[in-house]
Amino acid sequence: MLNHRGLSIQTYHWGDVTEKSCPVLFLHGWLDHGTSWNTTALYLNELGHSCIALDHRGHGNSGHIVSYDDYHFVDYISDLQACIQQLGLAQFHLVGHSMGGTIASLYTAFSVPSPTSLILVDGLGPKHEEPLDARHRLGLHIKQRLRQPTHRPMTLDTAIKKYARAHPYLDVESLHLEVSELTIPDPTNSDTVIWSWDPRHRNKSAIGFDLRRFRTFINQIQVPTFSILGENSWYQNLPDIPERLKSYPNLQQSITVPSGHSPHLECPEILAHAIHQCISNIGEDNASLP
Repeated sequence: MLNHRGLSIQTYHWGDVTEKSCPVLFLHGWLDHGTSWNTTALYLNELGHSCIALDHRGHGNSGHIVSYDDYHFVDYISDLQACIQQLGLAQFHLVGHSMGGTIASLYTAFSVPSPTSLILVDGLGPKHEEPLDARHRLGLHIKQRLRQPTHRPMTLDTAIKKYARAHPYLDVESLHLEVSELTIPDPTNSDTVIWSWDPRHRNKSAIGFDLRRFRTFINQIQVPTFSILGENSWYQNLPDIPERLKSYPNLQQSITVPSGHSPHLECPEILAHAIHQCISNIGEDNASLP
């Protein structure tokens, strides 16, 4: 457990993580948790890589911010900077899934030390939002900040059904495992559970995602970059994926794996081998990846 300005940030380690090693550092997505990388990390251990993951603020076992504050995207980057510094990492491979991919890209564009490689797993940014939508977004954000949201209690079976709707490619065993990690007992009723993540994460952010603005950041990234996309992911419906990929100056290759939006849960062994191949082929011309 690390501490960043009084906020606890939980980290998880697989293998021997030292100042001289070059571990794989995982960043999870929105409403996910660090240990969702467990199976992928174990496969990477077998391939000779040590791994680290963290719970973003308000997720997993990391701390929730105070009641009078709100979550802002730049805070995730600041937390990551603090974790890298406190762990003494001079070299590391940065892997981000979904929201974690956006965090990883922005960290790499602005911060030091730079990662040895940047690997984005369905992590090229959310859907682009036009400026005309900004007024509605900001108005809703301000309205939502007037209230303190709470989780609605539910049975474990209901939680599993909700999670299954968002993750249709997960098997039954994985669904039960993930929901057990993402819920805590309802303090008012022993028969129900609530989600463990801070309900304020469901509030609209004040500023939406603008691809044009994002491209001005990521076109400064010089480290070897790889993209891994799920072939059945909603990402495949974004018409500007080729444009996003072209914005990374040192993109080595874009790889497709047989999954939906969450390859680390749906095909962790295949993902681990893809990550291993990305790392192994850094610096090689015309790398041949699966």
